[in-house]
Amino acid sequence: MTFSFLVAAPMVNEIALGMLFAMFGWKIALLYASTGVAIAFASGLILGRLRMGALPESWVRTP
Repeated sequence: MTFSFLVAAPMVNEIALGMLFAMFGWKIALLYASTGVAIAFASGLILGRLRMGALPESWVRTP
């Protein structure tokens, strides 16, 4: 989930979407936003299937 956020946050932010909307219109802004969300979703699914939860050190996993 964290990796998906790290991928999506710089791509799909309100400033980038606002600038794209102002310069190119709503179709391009919507295409950009949906592509960013799809890439973040796909990367999250791929990393989720790799089952890398046991790889961090023990001090990272303890609350």
